[in-house]
Amino acid sequence: MTLAFIIFGWPKRTKEVGPAYYVECVNCANAVMYWLVKARRWLSLFFVPVLPISTKSYYLVCEVCGASMDVDKGEVANAKTATEFVEQLEAGELTEDECFEELNRLAGESELFGAAR
Repeated sequence: MTLAFIIFGWPKRTKEVGPAYYVECVNCANAVMYWLVKARRWLSLFFVPVLPISTKSYYLVCEVCGASMDVDKGEVANAKTATEFVEQLEAGELTEDECFEELNRLAGESELFGAAR
């Protein structure tokens, strides 16, 4: 008789998309950059992810206190656009004032920060 073990699980794997919004954190009240994070559950065999078993979900994380808030599907496009503006700032394609003007505009349009303002 042969004895075989199969190790499996369904961990949530996360990936930082990038910095998205510069606002006051609703938890720690610091003016911080919120990071956009993508998460998805995977079926894993022997610790190797094999098959995605959930849809992608996005959330924003405060870089100071780690508080997070879910981003609904309607807001994901705005958050991804915000990360593009920050990348353009880091590449020197936008000035700091232009970048923060666009980020403030996007945060103003976002339903996520309506209660925080």
